[in-house]
Amino acid sequence: MIITQKYNSVNQIDPEFIPSIEELLSDTIPHFETLKNIEKNSPDDLQFIYYLFFGESTNAPIGFARLELKNEKLIKQGFIKRVLKKDPIKEYYQKSVRWQIPGRLKEGIVFNPRYLNHASEKALAVLEEIFKREDILSQEITFSQTYQKIFEYSQSKTTHSLYVPDCLIKTHNSYADFFQSIDHEIQGEIKNCWKTIAHELKIGEYKRLKSAFEYKTKGKEQYKTLKETLAKKYYALDNDQACFLTLENDQEVQLLIIYLAGHHHNAFYDIAYIHEDVNPILIHQLALMQFYQAPAQRLHFMGEGEDERLYELGFTQREQLSLSLNKGQQ
Repeated sequence: MIITQKYNSVNQIDPEFIPSIEELLSDTIPHFETLKNIEKNSPDDLQFIYYLFFGESTNAPIGFARLELKNEKLIKQGFIKRVLKKDPIKEYYQKSVRWQIPGRLKEGIVFNPRYLNHASEKALAVLEEIFKREDILSQEITFSQTYQKIFEYSQSKTTHSLYVPDCLIKTHNSYADFFQSIDHEIQGEIKNCWKTIAHELKIGEYKRLKSAFEYKTKGKEQYKTLKETLAKKYYALDNDQACFLTLENDQEVQLLIIYLAGHHHNAFYDIAYIHEDVNPILIHQLALMQFYQAPAQRLHFMGEGEDERLYELGFTQREQLSLSLNKGQQ
């Protein structure tokens, strides 16, 4: 038997559950603070629901789901209707629901694999419970192909499959060994990029964001702009496990990568800033060099796009299913 616990804010979740949630989401986000940062910086017309799933024999969550509710259409209720329905609310918004956990995968639900066969009924019950609300218009959910059986009843609805980059698994002892394993054409492109910038830029590594911009002519201006932008990102800049990788000169930072050590041998990276003159393939090289010096075994790119580039570098592919439901279809 699976039971659920519902929260309307990530800040309501009991601290004792956080380690188990971080384990469930270890290949999706770097740390639990990710969820808090996104909720804190979300627009006013966005609400959230979080579900924790529990088994009978454990007090630790064995599943997690996150829902975003967005205002779509304003409904005004007349006096007579309010009296008949015994509802004092004069107006409310109809909402669309997107099941989505932050991160590149954008999947809405995750379970401990050991409990997957028992999760189907409860996951469907949550979806149907949401549709019972009068203010809900539609639901969208993307999920791993592994969870296909959970939503089999909806295969006649608007469902489509997609393939996305997942992660790079460490299969070599060093970055040099990894580099020799990739396609020779890609090797040549990377080598030419390094040759182009060799006399202009150098690699930097910093534990604090501010340190990356010190002693640079344009550093103060760059730091102010980037700090404001990155404050709205879903990772915490003051995380002890974060480092900042750069391509830079004495005047400015031309490429800034945020690299984050996550949980259970996972690591993450994202583009904080890239100058138009820097070839994007170098983004990944800085992160890969760091990855092969660190104990992590799986590397995840948090940025958008770059799918083909990631596959060229050996990232695995993940099959997903995306399901769209409108009121009355469930």
